[in-house]
Amino acid sequence: MKKLLTFLLLAFIIFSCKENNPVQEPPKGLRLTEGQSTTLAFSSFAESAKVRFSADINWMIMLEDESIEWFTVSPEYGEAGENLHVSVNVFDYDGEENLSSSFKIVSGDQEVQIKVTQSSYNDPSNPYIRIEDQTFASYLTENFDTDYDGHISKEEAAAITRIECNDLGITSIQGIEHMTSLEYLNCAYNTIKGHVDLSGLEKLEECRIDHNLYSSADLSGCSALKTLYANDNCDHSDYSKTVFTLEELNLDG
Repeated sequence: MKKLLTFLLLAFIIFSCKENNPVQEPPKGLRLTEGQSTTLAFSSFAESAKVRFSADINWMIMLEDESIEWFTVSPEYGEAGENLHVSVNVFDYDGEENLSSSFKIVSGDQEVQIKVTQSSYNDPSNPYIRIEDQTFASYLTENFDTDYDGHISKEEAAAITRIECNDLGITSIQGIEHMTSLEYLNCAYNTIKGHVDLSGLEKLEECRIDHNLYSSADLSGCSALKTLYANDNCDHSDYSKTVFTLEELNLDG
């Protein structure tokens, strides 16, 4: 009988302790996946990246500035889970100033801030060249994109020695100034307009820029130049007359 009373007394004490000290639930958490950076740095081209995380309760995205349009984050909210992610997308950017902003992943009373930056095309840290004309860009990536990332880096551009992009409908060869090893250029029979700047391409030996629409061309500093075709730059869009567009040609040096 004494043993039974002792057992009942111990059971009562244990039960009372549990009532006074309920089991604590583990804190709800928001965790970035191991190795996930809190800074996303993009070039001036359209690119995307994922931010990977886990959340113990539902979560949502909050932008630092709701008016921002140069990047997007999707989805904007979701349920709790492991191995979650959001996609951050930036668009082609041709501005001269670097862009910077941030967003937060918020889950309950916890949040993680992610910084997003995009460099301008002329930022020294930008490894790629800016190519204005999409047809010219396609020609270059098809033939000289050695790492197959869809862009032409400054290193890839500097290694180009020969370009044959005649009769493709190209309106600009902007970006060619980075091709410092260029020896041969044929971009004849296109619709290149404005100013053609080939200055400083010291290794250029043969240049065919005839049958286009540009008004001026600068080949100053092309000290190796032996052959130049720059004739018949005229507009035939009005078939009742021919308008010659070339007004100035600089061959200094």
